[in-house]
Amino acid sequence: MRLHYGLRQILVTVSLGIGFNMAAQAADQGQSADGDDKAIARCLEVWGKAHPFQGVEKPSYKTMAANVKVMGVGDGIEDHEMTKKAQLILVKPSVAVMTKNRIRMLNPMGWYCLKANVTVMSKTTLELACTASVADSIQGVSVLGSNKSGTGSGVTVMGKTEIKRVGCSSAGDK
Repeated sequence: MRLHYGLRQILVTVSLGIGFNMAAQAADQGQSADGDDKAIARCLEVWGKAHPFQGVEKPSYKTMAANVKVMGVGDGIEDHEMTKKAQLILVKPSVAVMTKNRIRMLNPMGWYCLKANVTVMSKTTLELACTASVADSIQGVSVLGSNKSGTGSGVTVMGKTEIKRVGCSSAGDK
């Protein structure tokens, strides 16, 4: 589909405005401990009876710091810890604007809960240990973008979010 140059500029400007607004809201929500507990509760609901934290009213969880990456400036998020039993992990808001962003969740026993994932004119790759689980605590929106199946949802504006499973077999990763 070919868009007139002026219309394309308007779409880009509006998309960036929407993305920055959503990013600010996600970052603001990321400051509340009560919001963290609600995010964890929503992820547990998404996993249903599949998660190993059944019967625990308020399970303890590890928190991974938020990240913001704009036009290549900023760091990704990485978790390399290996636990012997299931670990619940809250991934604070991640915001990527006009860049490539990578979130590495490599604990094979990890149950990762994404508090918010905002991708604007960017590509976000979630690298997930083969046996780890991931859920998104919010219902997402995609505007002229794509969230591949299984990525949770998040907010994607003119971008792409995908999961890459790592460590699955000697024949290669998915």
